[in-house]
Amino acid sequence: MKKLINQWTLGPTLASNSDKALLQNFTNTIIDRGADGWRMWYSKYKLAEKEYNFGYMDLTHDFKVVHNVLAEITDKPGADGLKILGIPSHWNIVQPVYIRLPDGRERLYFWGHGSEGVCRYEIAESTDGVNFFVKDWRRPTLYHPNDRAITRDSLKHKSLTIYCHCMHRDPDPKEPEASEDMLMNDATNVYLLPNGTFELYSADVVELPKDAPEPHQKDPVIRFVQRRTSADGIHWSKSQRVVFRDDRDPFDLQFYYLAMNCRPNGNRIGFLGHYRSDPGTMDIECCFSKDGIDWKRTRIPDFPREKGIASVYASNAMIEKDGLYYLFYSAFNHTHHGDIDPESKESKLMSWLRVATIPVSVLDEYIEDALR
Repeated sequence: MKKLINQWTLGPTLASNSDKALLQNFTNTIIDRGADGWRMWYSKYKLAEKEYNFGYMDLTHDFKVVHNVLAEITDKPGADGLKILGIPSHWNIVQPVYIRLPDGRERLYFWGHGSEGVCRYEIAESTDGVNFFVKDWRRPTLYHPNDRAITRDSLKHKSLTIYCHCMHRDPDPKEPEASEDMLMNDATNVYLLPNGTFELYSADVVELPKDAPEPHQKDPVIRFVQRRTSADGIHWSKSQRVVFRDDRDPFDLQFYYLAMNCRPNGNRIGFLGHYRSDPGTMDIECCFSKDGIDWKRTRIPDFPREKGIASVYASNAMIEKDGLYYLFYSAFNHTHHGDIDPESKESKLMSWLRVATIPVSVLDEYIEDALR
């Protein structure tokens, strides 16, 4: 089989740094709007100030931005824009996944970060595409290990003593404690499958053992990919580890996320966050599955990372259109650790939202060969 890395055609840059903030469409949903072009959900964040927000850009067929909307946390519904209602106004929100439900309602999954010790995966729903309501932010769908609702016992059982807000927590008596079955890391993709059920992929993490052979790594955890299923997209099954490092992989390889497309025949095309935690670089590795549980990996980067680019991340899913798969992705001139690539033309942290294509026939043939 030909290497996939040589089969991609890199397209234009859609957007880059804005208002001293980095941009990413990582885990975010892309929508083919037919005659109206594209809608790209994205996140905007300032690392130093720890400010996060999300929104969407409407693009023409040839990827020119014609409309850019950022979310507003508010307690008053509006006639236009993007309103998030039912959460504290000081929260930071990031990494939206958009799903249109079979009954016409629109749903957003996103991470809410609050200074009171909150780091949880929330759901907001809308009937008009403008006003998205969170039913009860104290009862999210899932939690990050750093949320105040996570107990020390749960962290201990999950081998995650490094979390829990630097070893202190201030629980809220108005909300329940989270069970260890509700923990996942923050690189999360959610899907509505053709059969009407939901599937979720996120990172599962354990602390890097003190006696690990790679103690010089800058990242003190090991990331795997976990899978969950749900009938309603709200109440999830226990996590199941489906992609993890083995003896054939480099010692510092971690799996940062899994983005996927479910084909009509049930086969899944996956893109893994191929994260080398020693240098901090991020690539995209292709993988394939017939059931979402057993995944066949290529074990190599399958997407071109240009000179001066240290990290590339896939969006939530590809779009199939006119014989091509369109992959919207994020590119950065710096590593996960914040180190600027020595070949970067920029001396500051930079981000770019971009698109690439690959023929459907090429990738589908690759899948069929891989799954035989």
